[in-house]
Amino acid sequence: MKDLIRNKSISILIGSLLVLLSFLAINNFYFQTTKEHCGTEEAYSFNFKGRVCLWNGYKLNQPAQFTFVKPSIDSGPVTYEVKIGAKQNIAIIRDSTLDGMSNRSVDSVSCSRMERKHWFSYQFVFKHCAQEGLHDKPFDLEIGL
Repeated sequence: MKDLIRNKSISILIGSLLVLLSFLAINNFYFQTTKEHCGTEEAYSFNFKGRVCLWNGYKLNQPAQFTFVKPSIDSGPVTYEVKIGAKQNIAIIRDSTLDGMSNRSVDSVSCSRMERKHWFSYQFVFKHCAQEGLHDKPFDLEIGL
């Protein structure tokens, strides 16, 4: 009876390890691509492949661009265009011209570092940022400017 329980436990452990290794292999091989424009994430959605593409552009030092459309208090959206350039320079352009409750402007932030909030997520925080008098203020994409 003890052997049966031990064998079952070992089988579950091996199965769990195989699932984890499969996930890592898929993440490494399938998502290790980048392209010039990684796509768009509409409000209330999560474009996983596009976020991975943006991250890979940053990590592989290749140009990449991704658009995030965020809801606002008013029904008008706020759009964030994130562009990864040479030497991992990051430009974030916020367009709030369609948001009736804002100052209806186009603002930009330049950052030199991009991090994932957690090693397992593709939610980003940008660091070493400069914006009209604000220096080294972290920018959390999920919260906005």
